[in-house]
Amino acid sequence: MNNVNIRVEKGEVLGIIGPNGAGKTTLFNLITGFLKPTSGKIIFEGREIQGLPPAKIVKLGIARTFQIVKPLKRLTVFQNVLIACGYKNYFGLSFMRGWRRDEYFRKAESIIRMVGLEDYAEIEAGLLPLGYQKRLELARALAVDPKLLLLDEPTAGMSYEESSEIKEIIKNIRRSGITIMLVEHNVPVAVELSDRMYVLNYGEIIAEGDPSSVIEDRRVVEAYLGVG
Repeated sequence: MNNVNIRVEKGEVLGIIGPNGAGKTTLFNLITGFLKPTSGKIIFEGREIQGLPPAKIVKLGIARTFQIVKPLKRLTVFQNVLIACGYKNYFGLSFMRGWRRDEYFRKAESIIRMVGLEDYAEIEAGLLPLGYQKRLELARALAVDPKLLLLDEPTAGMSYEESSEIKEIIKNIRRSGITIMLVEHNVPVAVELSDRMYVLNYGEIIAEGDPSSVIEDRRVVEAYLGVG
């Protein structure tokens, strides 16, 4: 990344697009603590968070999904989400101490309904098709009560119908008050969901602003969308 300066407003959906290798996932890895920046600052709610471990960043209110989903395959959908609901209680072998069982169960059930997986709650996660595993990935991120949610390619590998359903889920998440940063290769999806947009290319921002204007920017067309 090179002099990347990105601002995210509370309650908005901020789109991040760009060609393969542009630095989009690297940006998410820096924000969520999976990579440490060599310079610069990452500020969340007035606090510098660069260099903090991912577990600490999650507890501050930042959650993410990944391009390649990694559910706990031998556990059910419900168990995957329930474990995420109890993230604040993990302290060594006594992590279950202090759990309010009914409260967490209700929370997990509510999130599962929100992402449309209620009919699959007792299915092992590893048996779900990719589209539903993506929904589970989203549910696990929601279970940690994020203020800022980073979505990395949420519609990748999906059919048109599956993508349409995920779009509606993301819109509902936004209406709940959660701020969203969205990396998405499907440009029409990104344009539809985003309030503002940044375009990365080789680790640099080459355009920013209103989505409809950004995708018509000459530099974006040349670097990403293709001339003509």
